Amino acid sequence: MAFSSVPGTIWVRRASLAWLPADVVLLTFDDGPNELGRTTDRLLDVLERERVRAAFCLIGRLAEQAPAVVRRMRDSGHLLVNHTYQHRVEHQVRAVERELSRCDEAIGRACGMPGYLSRWFRPPGGWLTRAIRTCTAARGLQILPVTHFAFDTLYSHRGARQLVETHVRVAKRDRGGIFVVHDGLIRLRPLDRVGDFLGGKDRTWVPEAVEEMIRRLRTEGIRFGAPEEVLPGTGTKS
Repeated sequence: MAFSSVPGTIWVRRASLAWLPADVVLLTFDDGPNELGRTTDRLLDVLERERVRAAFCLIGRLAEQAPAVVRRMRDSGHLLVNHTYQHRVEHQVRAVERELSRCDEAIGRACGMPGYLSRWFRPPGGWLTRAIRTCTAARGLQILPVTHFAFDTLYSHRGARQLVETHVRVAKRDRGGIFVVHDGLIRLRPLDRVGDFLGGKDRTWVPEAVEEMIRRLRTEGIRFGAPEEVLPGTGTKS
């Protein structure tokens, strides 16, 4: 899979994903699970009501704190994606290997699956460092890309409607895509924390915004693809 839209990142043009059917959106959620206000649990409620399956990019240390939520994701048919253990951008191969292994171990413990190995990975912040490329290639990990990021990490509940409108506009323009929304939020560097002053750290509004987004997109003729439908090689190996 080529990552050519923004070099060194997971951002790709919708048109470059020939395997993604037209007018199909794959929803992906980063930085969870988030137990504050039952955010991730309520998001799972929404996806269950709307019969949408998604990909959850999990931070290992948070998965350790909320194993029941991780099991619910798995049991509901969502794709569990390695998003590292600490959510740090690492540049050394040994550090990346440790982050990948510890995240898989955390997911495996939560799901009662010793020896769990992820097939899919999304790097923190979407940054593809040389060390990440080396480690993922050695492990046979596939990188989960994104075609649209609405910078929801800067939004508070006051920006929920704007987030919905942006996703609807882009989905219509691009005829689908792979969208990312953050049900949790881990900052990468001090500069990123400007979003905290705008209220972005509070993610409790996300489930309701996602529910509205799903319903709006369906009225526009967009459907939601399950990970195993649209992603090649989806699943786990153990």
